[in-house]
Amino acid sequence: MTGTQHVVGAGGRRPVAPNAAQKALLRRLSAVVADTRALLDAARNHWEAGVLAEPSWFARLDALMARGAALAELGHAGGIPQRWIDLARFQGERGTGWRTPQRWPVPQPVQRARLIDDLAAEARDLSDVMAVHAAYRARARSNEPDSQRTRIEATAAVRHERLTSIAALLDLIGPERDRIRPAPDPIWARALAATVRDRDPDLLAQQWRVHAEHEPTSVAAYRLLTDYGDIDFLPDSAIAPIPAVMVEHIAAALRLPPGLAAHDLQLGAATDSAVIAALGEPRCFEFPAPTPGDEQHAGAGPALIHRDSGPSP
Repeated sequence: MTGTQHVVGAGGRRPVAPNAAQKALLRRLSAVVADTRALLDAARNHWEAGVLAEPSWFARLDALMARGAALAELGHAGGIPQRWIDLARFQGERGTGWRTPQRWPVPQPVQRARLIDDLAAEARDLSDVMAVHAAYRARARSNEPDSQRTRIEATAAVRHERLTSIAALLDLIGPERDRIRPAPDPIWARALAATVRDRDPDLLAQQWRVHAEHEPTSVAAYRLLTDYGDIDFLPDSAIAPIPAVMVEHIAAALRLPPGLAAHDLQLGAATDSAVIAALGEPRCFEFPAPTPGDEQHAGAGPALIHRDSGPSP
């Protein structure tokens, strides 16, 4: 992916040119605006001839307007400046097709840190939902309809897709990525399990039902984009595990004895067998011995064991 070029100033980072994912979104936005303009022009000719529009015309117009708004919202979340959004809309209005400018309009600074904070908050919220889902499912409530379980899992899947798309638009690097997934496996799963392990059953059930019945507006907007194939750039799938994997790992951590499941527990020889039994056999890589001051993060041996269980939030 071609990274966004930035000029850093006191008001934030001023992007000079979009990255590949941002260009793809702007190109798609321009096409949607062009389709909207063509639909309106055709209807105007019919109206002048005294022909009323069919109900399907209004439905198509509503869908195009909603797609344009959803693409703009996603672009803002992914760090695309308003001036570039306006440029894409202007090209669509002209109906001449997308043309990548040789020099992009100079935009206002983008508050990149705030956007990453928002993405990190979304990732944490999704993790919390999956922790509630894993804990509630483990308690085997047989009186809950399958439709609610299916709904919460489907909503989580769309939230994850949206998160990975925003991460691709932001083109996160190094420490920025660590703000989205702050802990390696299996620490993140045990940390999430610890938040729901002793939660009151009635409270857990109430929270689960709220998650199952509530769909954020951002999810509906993103689902519309995927239904029409408007996301035509590669998501940053490595930024966070898919919800189904999160639930599996959290459920495994919940099966550990409470003492072994403490999220800040040192992974030494005494606990490794229990972790393996719950989370599976790790693929081991040898890392250098910890330097002084890092002992609180290391096991008892001379090298650390890294469990390669897939991407982490």
